[in-house]
Amino acid sequence: MIFTLFLLVGLLLLRKGLVIEKNEQIRTAYFLFGMLLKTNIIETKKMNIVSVLTFRKRSNYKYPKRWNSFNRWEPNLEYSATSYQLYLLNENHSVKRKLISFMKEENSIKALNFLLQNTGMKVAVYNPNNSKKTSY
Repeated sequence: MIFTLFLLVGLLLLRKGLVIEKNEQIRTAYFLFGMLLKTNIIETKKMNIVSVLTFRKRSNYKYPKRWNSFNRWEPNLEYSATSYQLYLLNENHSVKRKLISFMKEENSIKALNFLLQNTGMKVAVYNPNNSKKTSY
């Protein structure tokens, strides 16, 4: 019982971040009270561009209409949130790899500045070239 309580509290306080090693190898890491718990290596071969993409996530929970004659009230249960995600891109933006996701724009800017200061990466706006020449 006590072990499961500690495990649940530990999961609530778990943080995800980025670690850059001396050879400019990027890792995603999990921290608990500032201690490094686990890291995952991110392949960065031929990917030297960083971009922040903004996504709007929505969910609309449906409300069952059982008693139409008694109750005409229908709640608005729509929920939406904005997500800011850091991606690694290759030179022509044809391959992208997700680094980390944030719910606040300030945190994504901090992570972007951290990457730019500690690696030789550049910032670019994600713009893939989708014009492929097809011959019929």
